[in-house]
Amino acid sequence: MSDLTDLSYDITPEDFFKLVVETVSGQPLPDNARPERAQLSLSGDGGGAWNCGFSNGQFTVEAGTVDDCPVHVALSVEDWREFVAGKLRDAVREHVDVALIDPAALMKLYGTAEKIAQVNALKGSLRATIEDGDRHYVATLATGGADPTAAEPTASVAMTLADFALLASGQENPQMAFFSGKIRVDGDMNHVMGLFALTMTE
Repeated sequence: MSDLTDLSYDITPEDFFKLVVETVSGQPLPDNARPERAQLSLSGDGGGAWNCGFSNGQFTVEAGTVDDCPVHVALSVEDWREFVAGKLRDAVREHVDVALIDPAALMKLYGTAEKIAQVNALKGSLRATIEDGDRHYVATLATGGADPTAAEPTASVAMTLADFALLASGQENPQMAFFSGKIRVDGDMNHVMGLFALTMTE
């Protein structure tokens, strides 16, 4: 099985997705796996579009875009690299050695028609900003066919790098972080809470 927790900073998106496929290939496929695919768009030098999901009994990652994706994530190549191999990953590893992008989570998402229907019902986009002084890392999650590149997202959340590291490592409870003001929300609160509820259900 490939190790996604200790990637080289100069890894390319293409090489990263090869490792993702190798990692997931050792795991059992969900029963009645859904045909819908998830989309990732990376902007900037070395960027592009990739989609992933199940095809012919296997988890696959393919270059290009597909229509009607329940989940679409967009960010810059620069910020993506910090997530998988740079400062954001290292901040989390100070607490626990885990990969910030977990392919197993997608396997659970596409395991049932009910889960896909729940995702599609949450049509909109959530822009997440992680603040590290003057440097901001931004990723947008769109669901239900929404456009993640729209100028105005349905909702936005922001947090410091330190708080992100605690949340991503499991050292901080998301609900407690929200109610204590560590996660700041603008826009449609119902959309944020809907996404949060979805991540908490099996």
